[in-house]
Amino acid sequence: MRALTERRARVVRRCLAITIPILLAAPAIALGDAVYQEQVLWADLVNASAAPGALRKAGGCDGCADAGGTSAQRISGGDGYVEFTARETAPLRYIGLTDETAGINPDRFAYALRLQQSRAEVREHGVYRADVDFARGDVFRIAVESGVASYSKNGVLFYRSRVAPTFPLFVSASLLGRNASISNVVIVPGESR
Repeated sequence: MRALTERRARVVRRCLAITIPILLAAPAIALGDAVYQEQVLWADLVNASAAPGALRKAGGCDGCADAGGTSAQRISGGDGYVEFTARETAPLRYIGLTDETAGINPDRFAYALRLQQSRAEVREHGVYRADVDFARGDVFRIAVESGVASYSKNGVLFYRSRVAPTFPLFVSASLLGRNASISNVVIVPGESR
């Protein structure tokens, strides 16, 4: 009986770890250009469980690129971004923007971050570009502004891409590590100019 109670408590803690950040995330409204930030709604799920703004590996093998999803929203053109919070530092996962429905193959993500062991690496179509250390709670953004993709951590730019974007761009995530997750994922869909 005690084992069952402990198991239920673990399940509740896991659910709260995903749900509370989602409930606390507020849409951002910028004065002037009226930027609206919305939680990513996940589609095309493979071996993953999802809630608005959150995605967790729910099956497949540890270390395999066999779980993830793609956003229902897209950046149609102009300026836009995807932003998320690193809630864990160890499991391997990718999140990024892609100009095609890349599915969960991280080598096909046009602009991505590879996160594992407190290290975030910029990857563009699987090619390493730059890296930065990160800690639990850091906020990452992959933005497209004036035809240039850029990567920032906690509001500080750490890499600017030389590869011009092709629209539309979707958010894609690939979860490789057991129990890997991505949370507080929001998108600002750009407007056509």
